[in-house]
Amino acid sequence: MSWIPTLFVNSGYERAEGIAALTLYSLGAVAGIVLIGLIATKIKLAKPIAIYFIGSALFLAVVAYWQPTSVFWLNTLIFTIGFLLQGAFTAMYAMAARVYPTSVRATGIGWAAGLGRIGAILSPIVAGYLVAAQWGMYDLFMLFALPLLIAGVIVYWFKH
Repeated sequence: MSWIPTLFVNSGYERAEGIAALTLYSLGAVAGIVLIGLIATKIKLAKPIAIYFIGSALFLAVVAYWQPTSVFWLNTLIFTIGFLLQGAFTAMYAMAARVYPTSVRATGIGWAAGLGRIGAILSPIVAGYLVAAQWGMYDLFMLFALPLLIAGVIVYWFKH
C-alpha cells in the first residue's frame, strides 16, 4: 500500500490526492487496530481476524471492479481497506501469542514477525516491477486481494 501515491498519479489523479489517500489509509489503520484490540479483550481472535482479512480483500476487489472516479468514494474505500488490513495484521501478533506454546512463544512470534518483514520488503519490489510492466492500480488491487482472501479463510479455521 506504500505505492498508493504513485498508483494514484499513474491512474490520472494528482499527487496530493494520492498522498491524502495514503494518509487516510493510515488513519483507517489506527482505527482498525484500536477496534480489533478492543474485540480481542472479549472474544477469540480467529473469526474477527478472518473477517478483517476477507473484508479487506473484498474492498480491494470492489475498488478494482468499480474503479471509482470520485475521489471521495475512492478515499472512503482506501480508509476502509486500511482499517481492515492493518487491524488484521496487527491482531495476528496477539493470535500468535495464543497459538504458540509458552516454551517456544518468543521464537515463534519472532519467526512470524521476521517472515512478515520479508513480505513487507518483497511486496513493494513486486509492486514496482508490476507497475513498470504497466499494471495499473486496479489490477494490483485485484491481485493483492487474493492472498488476503486466502489468509482470511486459513485464519478462520484456527480455534484460538
